[in-house]
This record gives sequence, C-alpha cells and structure tokens, in this order.
Amino acid sequence: MNILLLEDDLLQREMIKEMLKDYKCTIFEADTPEDAWSIVKKEKIQCAIIDLHLPGELGDGIKFIKQLKNMSALKNIPTVMISSSPDRAAIQEATGLQCNAFLMKPLREDRLLEVLKRSGNLRRAPFQHVDLSGNGDPPVKKKAFR
Repeated sequence: MNILLLEDDLLQREMIKEMLKDYKCTIFEADTPEDAWSIVKKEKIQCAIIDLHLPGELGDGIKFIKQLKNMSALKNIPTVMISSSPDRAAIQEATGLQCNAFLMKPLREDRLLEVLKRSGNLRRAPFQHVDLSGNGDPPVKKKAFR
C-alpha cells in the first residue's frame, strides 16, 4: 500500500512511520500541501493520512482533501484526517468529504491500524530473515552430540 503522509510535525511523522513499520506499505512524506502534490503527481497513492492544520500557500488539510477528491483517479482512496484540536466544524467537514476517519493526536496505534485495515489495503509484512552473519544463509541449529 502506498500511503501519503501529509504532516508538518516531524515527530508526528516519525511516530506514524513507527506504527506502520510491521506492515507492507510505502510511506511518502510531505510537510506542506505543495510537497504532497508533487508526490501525488509522481506516485500511485492508495491512502492518505492528512493533518488538519498545515503551513503553505495551498491551505489546510480540508482544502487538500477537497482537491484530492476532485481528481478522478484519487476520489475514492481512503483518507484519514488527523488533528490535535477537536474542531467540530472541521470534523463535520471531513465527514462530508467522505474521510474514513478523523483521529485526534496523540494518535493511538490501535485506532490508526484499525482504520487502515478497514480500508482493505493494509497487510502485515511477511516475515523476512535478516542475515547478520554476512554469508547469506539462514542460521542453522546445530545438534549437540554426546
């Protein structure tokens, strides 16, 4: 799953990436709507996590979602609005824009994962053997001989 993460707070972005580390997804980070648009133009985005309050000329998260939903290729992607302020008007507007969820910061990992799993695209990454020995072979258990 390709996820657009539009969040101006670096710490919040790092926390969200940490929450998703065990899942099969690629996260494209942007801290302004302008940066996010350059990503959207280049990558096949399948889900968006968008902060309500953002810097930049293109406005806040609500305006970004409106523009995103106006694009035929992206109008049906799952979107999650995140915010640290319980702005009822913004929550209602996000709901009207068919956001899948409006989550309050600090984000709860279980809540974010629940919303993304409901979208049908988030899957756990398969187990991978990480070879630290440098020889490329998985470790072999040695039998003890007596």
